[in-house]
Amino acid sequence: MLMPPPARWGGCTTRREIWMTLLVAVLMLGQHAAQAAPPCGGDCDGDGAVTVVELIKGVNIALGSALVTQCPIIDANGDQSVTVNELVSAVNNALVSCPTFVGMYSGSVELDAGQRATLELTTQATGQASGTVTVLNPGTVRRTASGRAAAPSFSIAGTVDLDTGSFSVSGTYTDDQGQDIPVNISGTLPVRIGATGQFEFRLGPGTYTGSITSDSAAPSPTPTATPTPSGSVHVIKVGQPNLPFDPEFLEINPGETVEWMWVGGPHSVVSNAPGAPGVPHCAPDGRFASAVQSSGTFSFTFTTSGEYEYHCGVAGHCENFEGGIIVVRGTPTPTATHTPTVPPTPTLTPTPATIGGVSTDMIGTFSGRAVSSVTGSDFPVRVQILVVDQVTVNELPTEVGNVLGGGSFVMTVLSPTQLEYHSPPGTLDPKSLTLEMLEPGHITGVYTVGLMGMGTFTMTLDLQREG
Repeated sequence: MLMPPPARWGGCTTRREIWMTLLVAVLMLGQHAAQAAPPCGGDCDGDGAVTVVELIKGVNIALGSALVTQCPIIDANGDQSVTVNELVSAVNNALVSCPTFVGMYSGSVELDAGQRATLELTTQATGQASGTVTVLNPGTVRRTASGRAAAPSFSIAGTVDLDTGSFSVSGTYTDDQGQDIPVNISGTLPVRIGATGQFEFRLGPGTYTGSITSDSAAPSPTPTATPTPSGSVHVIKVGQPNLPFDPEFLEINPGETVEWMWVGGPHSVVSNAPGAPGVPHCAPDGRFASAVQSSGTFSFTFTTSGEYEYHCGVAGHCENFEGGIIVVRGTPTPTATHTPTVPPTPTLTPTPATIGGVSTDMIGTFSGRAVSSVTGSDFPVRVQILVVDQVTVNELPTEVGNVLGGGSFVMTVLSPTQLEYHSPPGTLDPKSLTLEMLEPGHITGVYTVGLMGMGTFTMTLDLQREG
């Protein structure tokens, strides 16, 4: 037997009034968005997101036409009924996204003697955490027994508390003398994409403090590794927080191309000759060099086996060990001494006017205002437009949360200056996003979301490129 409607709703409260309460909550969330605390109210199936179907289930529980046992998590105070406040909290989680500690994270920490460690961590819904730590001082390349360059990386594994975000992982680092040193890392993960958390990095007797950021809301399945065919393009992201070049160490085959893709800046890519360990190597060797930029790409094709170092040419960046190493596989003929040779003049690939059919002036991070069509109120908004295999618009958090649902939109390219997204047909809460560049660095747009068959909610966007 179904539970009767809770007495707190009152005998004259109608189904229409409850639905209208939910609608008003949706329209007002842009002004009163608050970060919910795990567990996530309204997330009936525990997948880290609140869907329209789950919201409808919550309304039906409030009306007495469904049992609380069908979604116990929406009953925040455990009184076996659902109130308007609990529905509003669930709607907030649906629009702003649930706090979740399942995803991918990256961090960095400064060690002794100018060394730095970078952390790549993936957490699963099972509470398991695993990843890789790379200890790399730009300009210093460790060697394997065969003499080939190798990245000083090692695996880490441990657990994460999915309610609080606290994590603890450990591994073993082998130093240049072949000694195994235990490494223990613990800290608290950030709740939102773009937010920052802290961790302690214990390397033997030393303890260091680093920062960690959230890269994505959920990890993708690990693909089966396949050899990279000759002629392939490898992408290095330039200008990410805490990691100017990602990855810092890359191993490729002869004939393959490396494409540096700017997501922030200003930075540049300048090749340099190897030097003494432990000190920055900032003298260009003339092999390749890009302009100083904050968006766009720069490419170079490596045809000869060997090690290639590069750094950022912006004043002070190289001295802060901002750089990377590319190793082209193969077995170069060893020589007893190094004989300097004049490198051939490289053929540089100019920055194209478009990438993936999108103007380079439309790629990067933009911020501005979003204006509600219902109340006329405006809110801060930030988005990042990326082109990697596909064109993606990611909303970045602001001081008031997210006004576009914190989502990631795979866009259709209408022209180099026009992008659009529409939810698949049949979606219960259809969304659309259109963006158009009026002039370089200036974008306008419209974001629309359906409200469960009760009309639409529209935000107009006016954005300027950051930096």
